[in-house]
Amino acid sequence: SIAMRRIMQTLRAQFDRLVIDAPPAIPVADVALLTPLVDGLVLVVRAGSTAKSAIHDAISGINSDKLLG
Repeated sequence: SIAMRRIMQTLRAQFDRLVIDAPPAIPVADVALLTPLVDGLVLVVRAGSTAKSAIHDAISGINSDKLLG
């Protein structure tokens, strides 16, 4: 939304780094909506718990150029 873009601009002017904790990438679409507003993404998974297929689905649903790790 326009309001979210304004908030991000205001925060970028005040801080060197912003960390946004978003809901899970699958099945929620919030990550796809936030991707244009951020410089990079870190995908967090739980070893031994998160299915590889879910990891692949999450990665395929985001801009891999912004994926930092």
